[in-house]
Amino acid sequence: MNLHPQAVADLASETIPPGPAPEPTLADIAAARAAENDNALALGGPPVPVAIVVDLEADGVPIRLYNPRGGRGTPVMFFLHGGGWVGDSLITHDAACRRLAHRSHCAVVAIDYRLAPEYPWPAQVEDAVHALAWVRDHADELGLDVTRTAVVGDSAGGTLAAILARRARDAHVPFDFQALIYPPVEPFPEPPLGPDPQTGVEHGLSVAEMNWAWKTWLGGANPDNEDISPARIKDLSGLPPTLIITAEFDVLRDGAEAFGDALAEAGVPVVTTRYLGVPHGFFRRMAVYDAGRTAVDQVAIAIKDVLDPIAFPVSMA
Repeated sequence: MNLHPQAVADLASETIPPGPAPEPTLADIAAARAAENDNALALGGPPVPVAIVVDLEADGVPIRLYNPRGGRGTPVMFFLHGGGWVGDSLITHDAACRRLAHRSHCAVVAIDYRLAPEYPWPAQVEDAVHALAWVRDHADELGLDVTRTAVVGDSAGGTLAAILARRARDAHVPFDFQALIYPPVEPFPEPPLGPDPQTGVEHGLSVAEMNWAWKTWLGGANPDNEDISPARIKDLSGLPPTLIITAEFDVLRDGAEAFGDALAEAGVPVVTTRYLGVPHGFFRRMAVYDAGRTAVDQVAIAIKDVLDPIAFPVSMA
């Protein structure tokens, strides 16, 4: 397929210039983070009302709890945002988390893990593990039922979600479901998809940008590690049922879909959905891409079907 007209308009000013780009400085990274926060409302759209939205500290890790029921015993999904382990925040993904909670009738716990390069790996994994343990310990006072859980992540957050799911399985407190939205599953030496053959342009996310994000996150660590690269998980059996969402025009597409195939070969129930005509990053950009809203709803409905299929009908308002 060709790029969707919404993608053409969105990417019109994002053509990657030829030649290697200089590596961002810390000041450049800080400015990019601030810009993403400033643009969050324009990209995500008006926030959906949720009964309870509260910012908390989970063992020193900032989290944001969205509880659409406002009561007790709410199933919960843990959400890890993307941004190449370097950017994005609770602010950039607020609209997506609100819609996930509203559509699924399940609580969302969004984890605001530390960012590289100031805090390279394993800080992000440690923060996710600590936040998960804290929420489990405080579930009653938070109104959550942690016997029914899912983990969700987009882009770099999808990498962290897959790592968290593997750790939870090994700790014998497995998640009931995981949703991985265009996750980077391992660094690649060559583009698995590469530039558009007609235009020579990489859409939205370039191979060079993704490799820089990996290098910045790892800080010299060996990526051949189950706590870094989901594709390096030695035993995939017993991982939770999985939804993988990919974008047609995304350098991460082939790797994410191959990871889904590997999960299926290990006996894990997997649904993989490729959204056509769109680039990396469409999921949270719901005011820009109709496909973003559709994908968020797909995740919400899939999680509700697993965690709480009877209590409430899915809201399509």
